Amino acid sequence: YGYESVDITYAGGPHSKIQTLPGVFSDNDKDDADPLRAQNFAFDHSFACQDTATGLFKTQMADGIMGMDNYPESFWRQAYDHGVIDKKAFALCLSRQDSPTKMGIEAGALTMGGHDVRLHTTPMIYSKLDRYEKFVVRLKKMYLRAGGGGNSVLSSDPNLQVLPLDVSEVEYDRYSKVLVDSGTTSTYFPTGLSGAFKALWDELSPGVEFNHQKMHLTDDEINNLPTILLQLEGSEDMNTIINEDPSKVPGLAASIDPDNPYDIIIAIPPTHYMEHDGHGGYIAEFFVDERGYTATMGANTMMGHDILFDVEEGSLGFAESHCDYEKLEEEVAEEEEEMVSEKKDQSTPQSKD
Repeated sequence: YGYESVDITYAGGPHSKIQTLPGVFSDNDKDDADPLRAQNFAFDHSFACQDTATGLFKTQMADGIMGMDNYPESFWRQAYDHGVIDKKAFALCLSRQDSPTKMGIEAGALTMGGHDVRLHTTPMIYSKLDRYEKFVVRLKKMYLRAGGGGNSVLSSDPNLQVLPLDVSEVEYDRYSKVLVDSGTTSTYFPTGLSGAFKALWDELSPGVEFNHQKMHLTDDEINNLPTILLQLEGSEDMNTIINEDPSKVPGLAASIDPDNPYDIIIAIPPTHYMEHDGHGGYIAEFFVDERGYTATMGANTMMGHDILFDVEEGSLGFAESHCDYEKLEEEVAEEEEEMVSEKKDQSTPQSKD
């Protein structure tokens, strides 16, 4: 609970002084990725202001939540209602940072009203999205890929085994509902998948038991653990637009499930699901022991992807990404400097012979 409050709010950019609502800006202004332009997207934001904290909020670095679900009170919905963005959509791109600090650290990019292809390393592919208050997709299958294939859904070694869990369609239908939630750090699947998951893990990674105890592993040993692959129900209409031949689109399921070529495959490499504890140990933060029937795809699955939450189209887009906003910011600054230089050159009178 908290006190209802209203303040001028915007995402990103400097916040070192009291802000006022911006004037009208045009398409000729600076690139939207420029942090100095962030205040152009300010609006009167209603939110709950709490005066006490309990539980993890007393000890963890994050001491509040910016709601991004599909409620009228969410940050992005209020931005849409105030005319700051013209589409009911936003993209969230989380990068991996091993050394967070209380002063803050670059952790990715939030794009309001759409997505920015400049962040992508693969084309964006689309799953169907249930348009409820929460963002829910449907799990079709789960696979493990033998270790050593890198972080991408495109294996660096095409000869590595990719094996499906020994789970029936009836079981998958029972556990198909997957909540996508960046506010959950880890990833959780129902216990009904546990036996098949651990049996396949033992086959591909003998000598390393799958559990949630601290492990002391070298970088090479981490990289040689299996990569988890999730097959989600795809949006055929959206994915056909990318390329009529799904086998040519990275992340579509054509090569792994020819009967469902427009489903999408999401890779969770060991560098994402194995969490470093800061003291030389690693703990598996991918769980297959949840009670109930709903899975939660948390931040460690989402990281390394630019994920488009497109409520208007009823789709959830995934593109692999470096999620490096600072890199994008530098590229934008260089482009703007070049544009200014070109304008100066054009305006400088040319001498006549």
